[in-house]
Amino acid sequence: KSWPEAEAFLRALRERTPARAFRAVLKPRRGQASVGVFKVETVEDARAIFGVLARTPVSTDSSEVGSGVVVQEFLDGDEWIVDALSCGGEHKVVALWRYDKGDANGAPFVYFSAELRGVEGEAELALVDYARRVLDALRWRWG
Repeated sequence: KSWPEAEAFLRALRERTPARAFRAVLKPRRGQASVGVFKVETVEDARAIFGVLARTPVSTDSSEVGSGVVVQEFLDGDEWIVDALSCGGEHKVVALWRYDKGDANGAPFVYFSAELRGVEGEAELALVDYARRVLDALRWRWG
């Protein structure tokens, strides 16, 4: 929401993370396809990126300028995407994806592959269950 809130989160993250392992991700709240996504290793770099993202339009709707910056801890590992459709609070998973992304050509989040997965294995079933519980916790009913 604001730089002071983001800074407090980052400082708490840095306190519990070994100095060389501190990494965070900053991105537009309404971004897509890793456009405008940055990986930082210092709070000072995060402040500069936050300022840029807060002033950057993320859509053709002028009300979207400065609509929000997301600050997250960077986590190594596979990225999974659960596409779901909700109707009256009933959630149907329509696709499950595993992305392989990494550093390439000076960019931190380059897509190497996107694999459509069946919902058959233990990990896949757990992800679908988790996604449904998150939608319920958020009281997501439509969309």
